[in-house]
Amino acid sequence: MRCPTLAELPPPPSGKQGWPWTEETPPLSAAGLGSGRQKGRVGFWPQISIVTPSYNQGAFLEETIRSVLLQGYPHLEYIIIDGGSDDQSLDVIRRYAPWLAYWVSEPDRGQSHAINKGLACSTGEILAWLNSDDFYLPGTLGRVAEEFHTHPELSLLYGDALFVDAESTPLWPYRGRETTLLEKLEYWKGWHVPQPTTFFRRDLYLRIGPLEETFHYGLDYEYFLRAALVYPFHYLPATLATYRRHEMSKTGEGDTNRAVFHAECRRAVTRHVRPTSLLYWQWRIERILLTVRQRLHPVTRMVRRLRKAVA
Repeated sequence: MRCPTLAELPPPPSGKQGWPWTEETPPLSAAGLGSGRQKGRVGFWPQISIVTPSYNQGAFLEETIRSVLLQGYPHLEYIIIDGGSDDQSLDVIRRYAPWLAYWVSEPDRGQSHAINKGLACSTGEILAWLNSDDFYLPGTLGRVAEEFHTHPELSLLYGDALFVDAESTPLWPYRGRETTLLEKLEYWKGWHVPQPTTFFRRDLYLRIGPLEETFHYGLDYEYFLRAALVYPFHYLPATLATYRRHEMSKTGEGDTNRAVFHAECRRAVTRHVRPTSLLYWQWRIERILLTVRQRLHPVTRMVRRLRKAVA
């Protein structure tokens, strides 16, 4: 499907200005990328499938939807999987239904299950999921398609994100960066693959399969760790999407539930990294060093205070 124009979409709510309310990405040229027509492409643009899992995020969902539809991209497949919301989400989805490839609202087993349902019915060459409280920035899909075209060996790419608050006010950047496989295992030092900016080829999805539904806070970490054990990642130094922090988001709960997130990450590592491998034992050593530093921290802090008092 061709992305609709701003004039074709329902008018934005009163008082909403800027992207993606009163601004749009200019339509990309139908001539597309490269030369030669290929199966699954329109005007040489690869089909991109975006899945949005949704549940009672009606306050943010319309912004998410418009940020996808107003990309000016010629070959989009947009799928929304709603978990049976009882807020305004269904009204929002119905308003934009003419531009959706598929949508459904029914009870599910959680976010991972919703994403899996959407990926299972997708047909695109490039895949991604965008949560219902995040949104893409202008030109993201075109930039992603160009990067995959320029680097045909790529299986997964990611960029930078921008943290925003409930009112979409920018907070601070969430920088991605190239990391080694061992660094990807060291989740306690930070995760440098912002999920909303991540896109991957269908071949990767077909090889590693769906998301693991027993993960809640670490669902994207578990999935991308599985991918990293098979495919190299590619960092695109561009800000592609936002990552929203608000009271009801898992991101907003990060400080409170950091221990749960780390426990899920640890479970992902021990499940997918062979315990007989050098990589596993490198990770174990780093974990032991972390534990030692944590236990020594109170002592170190006390020594510093004593030195200050003596001085």
